[in-house]
Amino acid sequence: MSPHWRKPLSVLVPVALVAAVVGLVADAAWGLGVAAVALATLLAHHLHNLSQFQRWLVDPRIDNVPSGSGQWEQSFSYLLRMRRRQAQTEARLQEALTRFQKAGAAIPEAVVILDADDRIDWCNPSAQTFFGLDPVRDRGQQINYLMRQPQFLDYLGGDDWSTPLQMRLVLGSGHEANLS
Repeated sequence: MSPHWRKPLSVLVPVALVAAVVGLVADAAWGLGVAAVALATLLAHHLHNLSQFQRWLVDPRIDNVPSGSGQWEQSFSYLLRMRRRQAQTEARLQEALTRFQKAGAAIPEAVVILDADDRIDWCNPSAQTFFGLDPVRDRGQQINYLMRQPQFLDYLGGDDWSTPLQMRLVLGSGHEANLS
C-alpha cells in the first residue's frame, strides 16, 4: 500500500468501525447517522484547509503559507520548503543576472540580448550609444522595428549565425558602428 494512503485510511477506518459498532448496538440508522456526521466533519475540515490553500495561491509568499491541520499540515510544510527553495534559487539567479549585466556593461562593443521572438531583453551602454536604444523604453520591442537595415534583417531572419555579420553604420549621432 502506498504511504500516501495510510493517513487517510487511518482516519476513515476508525470512522467505519465506530459506525458499524453503533449500527450493531443501537440500530443501522444510528450507525449510518454517526458515519454521516463523521464524514461531514471530515469534509468540513478538508474544505477549510482547501480554502486556506486557495487564499495562499492568490498571494504565495513564504510568510503566509497556511499551517493547516491533519494531512494538510504535512502538505503545507512541503509547500513552505518548496517556496523557500524557490526564493533561494530566484535570489541566486538575480545575483548572477546582476553580475552578468555589470560585465556586459563593461564591454566596449554594443551588446543586445534578444528573446526567442527577437524582442529586446537587455542592452549594454554601448548599444544605447551606437543604436540609440533605451533599455527601459525599448525592452520587449522587436529589434527589427528599431534596426531596419536590410542586411541586418536578412541576417536576423536566417538560420546561420556561425559567422558574424559585418556592417558599417553611420548613425544620426555622427558615430560609426561596425556590426559583427
